[in-house]
Amino acid sequence: MTYTRTQGVLAGRLVGLMLVAGYVSACGGGTETGEASAAAPTVTVRDSAGVELVTIEVAADSLPQWELDSVVVTIPGTSRGAEPDLSLVLGAWWLSDGRIVVPEHQSRELHLYDASGDYRRSFGGDGDGPGEFRRMGAATVGRGDTISVYDRAAGAGGAVQLYHPGAGFVRSVSLPPQGDDRPRREAWSWGPGSYLGLLEEPGTLTRVGHPTARLWPTSAILELLGGRADAARTISLPGSYSALDESGMDVRMFFSHQPVVLLGQDRLLYGSGERFELHEVDRSFVPRRIIRWPSVRTTLGAEEVDRVRADWLAPRDRESQLVQQILAVLFAPELLPENRPAIGRTLFDDEGRIWVGRFESFGSGETLWYVLEPGGAPLAKLRIPREKRALLSGVQGDLVLLAGRDALDVPLIEVVRLRK
Repeated sequence: MTYTRTQGVLAGRLVGLMLVAGYVSACGGGTETGEASAAAPTVTVRDSAGVELVTIEVAADSLPQWELDSVVVTIPGTSRGAEPDLSLVLGAWWLSDGRIVVPEHQSRELHLYDASGDYRRSFGGDGDGPGEFRRMGAATVGRGDTISVYDRAAGAGGAVQLYHPGAGFVRSVSLPPQGDDRPRREAWSWGPGSYLGLLEEPGTLTRVGHPTARLWPTSAILELLGGRADAARTISLPGSYSALDESGMDVRMFFSHQPVVLLGQDRLLYGSGERFELHEVDRSFVPRRIIRWPSVRTTLGAEEVDRVRADWLAPRDRESQLVQQILAVLFAPELLPENRPAIGRTLFDDEGRIWVGRFESFGSGETLWYVLEPGGAPLAKLRIPREKRALLSGVQGDLVLLAGRDALDVPLIEVVRLRK
């Protein structure tokens, strides 16, 4: 039997729905526990190797709550004239002067807007030429406002495309291929001459009591490409998992944890996303800090599972035998985890604070973010209400950048004032 990841039209729709639905995430449905006392917010110790171990011992519910206030800038997804339409938007990024970059995955273009939200120019496009994409992946904004986007379909090892908001396309950097020609899941530019890659290696199939399916875990490998030759080159951590049924169909699970990677100027944070734990290393992959919040955990409730099942596909699509087969695997009680993953997304704000978003499952609901000081001490929390249907993409001072969808399900970029 040949084991293959789900491909084709149905799988493409699954991936598209999961990506687009990231904006209308459901963080409810579980029970958050916070038994720790608010009187002792953090305990920091240093081990024999000099690594700081930061344990947060405060109830998450006791943190001050920040709120979204007035909308300052709006970039609609429907063209107002010369600007492009937005179709599949998975985030947005600020440049240092307040301009906004929006990767549009349908057209494979980068759209540049000024600080007022007015359209200025676009880069990229669908193709194999210089500065064009076959498949857009992770995007970052680095030093000097250099924009990098990973194209996993460009060559055996993928390539990082580099752009500058003034000059446009700068160059393409081909990454070294792996021995078995597996593409990297993601890759990022991390300053001049340094790149990061994220791989996933299949593990051992595990029986879990289901009559036809087994869990298929992976190991994630974070690799440093470039930089000091004597530095540690790889970091291993638990990867996501899927389920494999007896027909050989492999399905990514909705409630699987996903590895998180957070790039700073001189540090990198990473974690499996399974629990609230982030490891910090410097630019040579030398460990510096571990941030843990044991009391932040949520059970996977039946209400959330039912909501995700109802929202996954339109009723007419459920008549397909293949769809029913996939649904039977996706929501089999034996294959669902007891606890929801703890972390969904992470970002740094302009002051180096760490923003950690709770895991977002498919569906509609509010999004909860925790704000930590640069050293890991908890500062506040922010709830993005469900009517916003938005993904937090950046924070500068008292402004937040949201990538969401309007009432007609059209992408919408907003800059909103933050009330602390």
